[in-house]
Amino acid sequence: MKKYFLYIALFLYTCPNIMGQTLSGQWSGKINFQGAQLRLAFTFSQSEAGKLQATMSSPDQSVYDIPADSVYFVNDSLKIAVNQFGITYQAKKTTPTKFNGVFEQAGFKLPLELNFDAIP
Repeated sequence: MKKYFLYIALFLYTCPNIMGQTLSGQWSGKINFQGAQLRLAFTFSQSEAGKLQATMSSPDQSVYDIPADSVYFVNDSLKIAVNQFGITYQAKKTTPTKFNGVFEQAGFKLPLELNFDAIP
């Protein structure tokens, strides 16, 4: 019985990748804050152990490749946390190349649409 449970658990773990729920590559968008637009980009990859990981960049602020502390992607829902800057991004994948969500930092909640750019 334990053997079958292990097979089922392994299958469920790999389902998102089998069904095309992969994020590898760069996703970017813009936030509007106090009349200014800031470009943001998240680059997703998988670790050698198969765990989803991400970095965040803000080209307009000359900030690049900040590692995310946590990245969750389940059932087309994405949540990213960059604790160093008190940042969270929660979004829903609305098309194969687009996320619609909310970027939050220091109590400010701003809409952020991410679009797939390219595989780095």
